[in-house]
Amino acid sequence: MREVLIVLLAAGSVTAAAAEDPFRLLALATRYEIGDGNEIRIVSDRIIQGAGVEEYRFSLSPASAGAEAAAVDRASGSALSSTVVGDGLLISLGRRLGARAERRLRIEETADRSRYVRPRGEGLVFEHAVPPGRITVLLPPGAVLGSSNVPVQTGIQDGRLKLGILHPGAEPLPVRLEIEPGDPGETRVSEGDFRAEDERNIVYWLEDAAENRLRLALELLLDAPGQAHVFSVLLPTDRILDPVTLDVDRGVELPTRIVSADEAAAIPYAPTPLPDDARVLVADLGYAVPEGGNARVRLYQTAINPGYELLPDGDLRLLRFLARPRTRIVLPAAWDLTSLDQPALPSRDGAGRLVLDFVHAGGDRPSLTLTARRRLE
Repeated sequence: MREVLIVLLAAGSVTAAAAEDPFRLLALATRYEIGDGNEIRIVSDRIIQGAGVEEYRFSLSPASAGAEAAAVDRASGSALSSTVVGDGLLISLGRRLGARAERRLRIEETADRSRYVRPRGEGLVFEHAVPPGRITVLLPPGAVLGSSNVPVQTGIQDGRLKLGILHPGAEPLPVRLEIEPGDPGETRVSEGDFRAEDERNIVYWLEDAAENRLRLALELLLDAPGQAHVFSVLLPTDRILDPVTLDVDRGVELPTRIVSADEAAAIPYAPTPLPDDARVLVADLGYAVPEGGNARVRLYQTAINPGYELLPDGDLRLLRFLARPRTRIVLPAAWDLTSLDQPALPSRDGAGRLVLDFVHAGGDRPSLTLTARRRLE
């Protein structure tokens, strides 16, 4: 879908837990759908981890009609059994999680709209402390945005204006939106993605700069019904070694290979068009994505890239770009940052390595230059 994009970023801080788990910073998502009636629809996406886990307790939203809440397994699209317990929804996962598996849930609720929205003149005010993650607010029909206290991205969905917020912080973010009567118009031409609905992310672990070697993990979501293969077009500058693809929903590794553009094009659902000299990583999912479901995969690989190098003065330098809503870079142990031309949220992992988290709300691919120096013992 074409989108109207106003690209800005909400501020936040990185928690220790986020620093330990490189795929959690913007893993959560919450959507608020404001209708014309007395209710607001709230849709929450959550990721469940932990070997042996069989159930999950979801904290119901304020003023939620808990008895009407329902949970769905996102991978299959199937409903899950749930029971209201106090102010929470206890959800049965239907099976125990394996050691490397994660479960993705979607919880749908309705709540009293007056808890989130109040009249203001001829318009409305949405006022709520939203949870961390990717936030979408769908405005009522015939409404436009007058003002916001946080940066937002905007788009059109079914003739209604939707707002996107990226909140990488640890605590709830107070959001105040002034909504006015108006016609959002037709969808306008735009490049890029509506980032609050974009689940892709990438992590780089910088290794030996003298050998131009780094490791990376790219996370993708497959949602085309019938698709049975994973595709990733490799950068021409990357020489890829030891690719491993993990089906995150099942916790199993998938058969993976690198093929030519012609070989990839012969496989159903391959991306098009492909440059003649393209190299494409292909993994076999082992099943077809079901109608109403999707698959989450993580592509691990070692890359040899001349853009990551050791400089004559002994510093290292990384030349890359930001193309995902969330990019993480982990420096080698005992190296400290000396220069960085894109804003990042720094933290330390359990091994004391410097972790840099980038949240990019734009639809472009800005270049990134990073330098670091080995710490003196």
